[in-house]
Amino acid sequence: MLPSPAWLRDKSGKLTWINTAYLKAVDAHSEKEVIETQIELLESRHRRFIEQTLNKNEFFDEEIELIDR
Repeated sequence: MLPSPAWLRDKSGKLTWINTAYLKAVDAHSEKEVIETQIELLESRHRRFIEQTLNKNEFFDEEIELIDR
């Protein structure tokens, strides 16, 4: 079991798999709920930033705060 949230997406960007840490991080009741409703862990601004990096064929290696302090 991975201690950090992990997920897989299909070619269209939809979530297809999540691990238990992801489930707990988004406070969902089941993997089915997350997949059916596409509950995102990251805000859209973070997802866009990651996507831009990956589209340049670069490795994304940045820290993203999930909780504002």
